[in-house]
Amino acid sequence: MEKKATIGIIVALPDYELNAALSAFNIELDSTPTIKTGERYWITDLVTATGVDLKIIISSIGYSGNTESQLPVERIINNYSPELLILSGIACGVRQYQLGDVVTSDCVW
Repeated sequence: MEKKATIGIIVALPDYELNAALSAFNIELDSTPTIKTGERYWITDLVTATGVDLKIIISSIGYSGNTESQLPVERIINNYSPELLILSGIACGVRQYQLGDVVTSDCVW
């Protein structure tokens, strides 16, 4: 059996961003997360339109900022070895975009 590709999704804010991420993958908002190394993870499987099996791992940092994200990012990498890791959120309230726009970083430190 072929290993599923793993995608990690990290959000900063638990109130809005986590709820939106869980809802996007049809994970119940009151479901019990898996806890590893002090982090909470919501895990689901997804089959793409082309038949690719994916494992989706969602976690929330709880704060925004570079320093605050270091340990949770290291933990999701060590716990699940995702092939792709996405930081998803509200882009610190950047105002020149509309809801639903995709904003990417110029530089990541």
